[in-house]
Amino acid sequence: MILQTIEQWEIKYIPRERNQVVDRLAKMALERNS
Repeated sequence: MILQTIEQWEIKYIPRERNQVVDRLAKMALERNS
């Protein structure tokens, strides 16, 4: 797993409104898998 190779990492919540590119990519992935 990639997180095991990184010494320090952080998980941070970012609202969809502030991260529109990732939101679009997630929607595309969900549509492709259904």
